Amino acid sequence: MALKLSLGVNLKALYLELLWVPSSLLLFPSQWKLECLRQKLMQNYMKNNYYLERIMKREQERVMRTVSN
Repeated sequence: MALKLSLGVNLKALYLELLWVPSSLLLFPSQWKLECLRQKLMQNYMKNNYYLERIMKREQERVMRTVSN
């Protein structure tokens, strides 16, 4: 049962990924894999960049508070 559920989830994820893949990439599976990797790397970069900016802003605010006191 767990395998069936996992397979269903994986197929749904694959289908959702196919929605954004240009049709020209479907002709070249290796190109499609590279595009998937590129998208995932970009998502991770954006997420990490967001957290890094929040940390830097918090640190800057902390420094400004200590300087003003």
